[in-house]
Amino acid sequence: MVADDTWLQMMLKLDDGGLGLNPSLETAMAAYIAGMVAAFPFMPGTLKTELLQEPEKCQLYPKMIQTFTETVEAIEQYTLDQLHLAREYFFNADNYADKGMKLQANLQQKLYDQSLYQFETEVVPRMSNARKAIFTATRSMVASAWLIAIPHRQDLSMLADEFQSALCTRYNLDQPSILQNMRCPCKRNTMIDMKGHHISVGCAFTGKRTETHDNVKVTLYQIIRSAGHNARMEQFLSNDTADKSDITVPINPFGGERLEIDVLVTAVTPESGSLSSNKALQRGRAAEVGFRGKIAIYGGSPAAHNYQMLPYVVESHGLIHPTSLKLLEVLAHRTESVWRLRAKTIYDFWLKLLSVSLQRSVAQSILFRARTLTCHTEGRDNILPIDIDEVRTYNVT
Repeated sequence: MVADDTWLQMMLKLDDGGLGLNPSLETAMAAYIAGMVAAFPFMPGTLKTELLQEPEKCQLYPKMIQTFTETVEAIEQYTLDQLHLAREYFFNADNYADKGMKLQANLQQKLYDQSLYQFETEVVPRMSNARKAIFTATRSMVASAWLIAIPHRQDLSMLADEFQSALCTRYNLDQPSILQNMRCPCKRNTMIDMKGHHISVGCAFTGKRTETHDNVKVTLYQIIRSAGHNARMEQFLSNDTADKSDITVPINPFGGERLEIDVLVTAVTPESGSLSSNKALQRGRAAEVGFRGKIAIYGGSPAAHNYQMLPYVVESHGLIHPTSLKLLEVLAHRTESVWRLRAKTIYDFWLKLLSVSLQRSVAQSILFRARTLTCHTEGRDNILPIDIDEVRTYNVT
């Protein structure tokens, strides 16, 4: 069951962590006022006159005038703002249709701004710190790109149970596939949380966490290749070291030495330990920590061996580190003239590819681990997957 606070969040815009589910009442009020303004030139003269008068003076259309007045007052009362919606403001424009459309957009924006303010001041403070961190991590179009991807190709599509699991992860809801009192067979033998945090990003058992990393890596590799760069995966950083990078780009899109990319998928909340409220509300905190950690690991190696290191850091809820995003921006601008498309169109498409790949991988790890734990097959490599076509063609003799 979805809590009221979660429904309120879902009514926010995508870049504010919601699903864009606009409340019908707010939309109806704004549309009613805008419709009255747009229809004003075509109204009877008596109705025009009464609309321009005070409500108590109206005799021919008292109910309509009363409804109009009450709707305006309701909007002003909800937004706590004197919108200067005097009748002279409504009905003194020449282009009423154009003014009506703009008026509806302005009214809806004011109503939304007040809803967002109430959510931030009333709902967010009573969230747990972990929930605050998850909410903050979803407040961008980068983290929400998978929700607006049109599934016209396989790498942009998700199965129904994968999409459901991804939504539960986004809103910190219990995963339907996870049963209560399930214990992980990893070394820590920890009790599995109903949110799926441990089996998706907290535990490396069965390699599903690595698989999520690899899927993001392969998607990024394909993007770089599609931009015309001869990239390679799993190359040694130098002749005298055994260290490898995830992706090597010999011709650096940024210019200079070759580009080495190290992909990291990091969780926004720690599985153990505490997280302060201030840190939880810092957008991109986990990505920044991961980015600095990768830079520290390589130290002076890039300068010593003549290469540029780019940590490509992605939070498990979709936010990408700003420096990592620069790679997509540069590649999109370089590809613009070749593809004969706007750079923003190319950038948005690549962003959706990465976003869907990440969310699908996290969802698959939750679904796979939950099902194998339920069936007591976790870690048993001798169990082969069933081919549906083989089942269909199987004949009992």
